[in-house]
Amino acid sequence: MSEPAKIKIKATFKTFTKKKGLKRVADEKTTLQLQQLIDELSLYRAASSYKAHLRAVITGSSTKMKEHVSERLTELDQTAQASTSYGDVNILVVDKMAHNAEYYTKTLEALNIIEDFNDPTSSGMFKCKLVVKSTSLNVLPEVVKRTYELVDELEQRLSECKVMESDSVVDEHYYKFVAPRLSMAKDIHADTVKYNQIYNKIKVLFSAVSSTGTYPRVFSYKGFCMHWEDVFTSSNYINKVKTYISAKDFAEGTDLKKRFDLALSQFCKQDNLITHKYLLDQEDYLCADCYID
Repeated sequence: MSEPAKIKIKATFKTFTKKKGLKRVADEKTTLQLQQLIDELSLYRAASSYKAHLRAVITGSSTKMKEHVSERLTELDQTAQASTSYGDVNILVVDKMAHNAEYYTKTLEALNIIEDFNDPTSSGMFKCKLVVKSTSLNVLPEVVKRTYELVDELEQRLSECKVMESDSVVDEHYYKFVAPRLSMAKDIHADTVKYNQIYNKIKVLFSAVSSTGTYPRVFSYKGFCMHWEDVFTSSNYINKVKTYISAKDFAEGTDLKKRFDLALSQFCKQDNLITHKYLLDQEDYLCADCYID
């Protein structure tokens, strides 16, 4: 497979006045900090993107793996397991939280919360939000090179995978499908953690200097772009409930969110709402990563 041509890399800035008399200027120190962080971020971009791909092909709702497992494991606390050349694979049935109006209403009633969350006069609001676009990092030569290496490594592991012992709950070839991919997720896990830490540092730094300081509110380097944008936030039923709970806890120091989540979870368990978790040697390497929104 041929690699794409090298792209030109440069930093670009936009200087403008948001308030009368305020001129925004990109100071050299902050600019260098952001560039260095993005340079470091690009070292781990391939791992982060590839882990997202692995998660999608294993847990995606339309995949054959998901369809097969959903047919075989249908009740809470059911498990499937196998011993493979890449470690012990365990597939667990765990409860799933339902975030919809039906379950939210039942939970609110159970907690004796009487509020009108269907007020038609409240349709939403605009707020200034930091928008980050990082997909262009995927075409950087170093990211492409590392991605090809990961693809080749997975192909080799798939061809070499062996199942030494397994139960009859899940067909053996599905263990051969999932074990090499879980082992890949394990090997790149540390890099994905580093990626997320650096990603968050970039957002925190830019947010601070561009919102309270005089740094430009638009920044782009190596295709990693950040800018502030007025975004319309829908004020639907679910969002209103979440906002109410957060405000209540903040204002009164209560633990309403904790009690709400517990009650919601109990209703979901009663109705056997489930999902599946895939472990390698008892560790979940497909867990969702932590970003700052």
